[in-house]
Amino acid sequence: AEAAAGRARFEEAAVALLPNFAPPEAAEALVRHCRALLPKCRAEKGSYAVNRLGYRLDGAALKAALEALGSDEATARVSALVGERVAVEDAAVFPVDLRVYRKGSSMGWHTDELLYNLPHYEMVWTAWNTSDSRTLWKSARDRGKGVGGGATASNDAIVLRSGPDGADHCVTECSHGERAIIKLVFRPHHAARMPCFYSLADLQTSGNKASHSARQLEAIAEGKQQERRGRARGGGRTRR
Repeated sequence: AEAAAGRARFEEAAVALLPNFAPPEAAEALVRHCRALLPKCRAEKGSYAVNRLGYRLDGAALKAALEALGSDEATARVSALVGERVAVEDAAVFPVDLRVYRKGSSMGWHTDELLYNLPHYEMVWTAWNTSDSRTLWKSARDRGKGVGGGATASNDAIVLRSGPDGADHCVTECSHGERAIIKLVFRPHHAARMPCFYSLADLQTSGNKASHSARQLEAIAEGKQQERRGRARGGGRTRR
């Protein structure tokens, strides 16, 4: 009954706040990776945000993010909330970013552009927050009739639906402290990528511009999948 009520609220508002989202050990491991990456963060380009720093997760940091936020358990929780099967299967192609708000940082009101032929879901996970900035949103069904949101705490996850029926949201200007978040995308089952998926993926790569384009990363990911399928068919043996 509680899950059904949460799903109904999400269907109405297109946004939900999920406290204590990741298991404590996984959350702590991800926070350690985020802190280690702070010196590598650079000013973002092609973003709705102002004066925000960012870094595209890769290697061990990306693995930690997917273990904490994209595990089977986490994906099942998000799927139950939004009322359809979703996955983080495009994390190898579309950036999973560390984003940092400091003094003077903010993000204006917007809804997330569609990446697929069906609305996807964006997760904004807070690693830590010592700032005075607040994340605000307007319900998709009653825009102009009220604003929700507030300050987020460590391990809070906000899930938002994208597209014209998504929730408007913003981040108020930070005057002190620091807020660090992870942003990742959940793709609906059977959703097809829109043509803009690739240009937006390349545009949103922040501090460390990827050495490959989104289409090149897609080809690499597909090659690895084929290799894994080949090993599975061969029983894991490599012939010489």
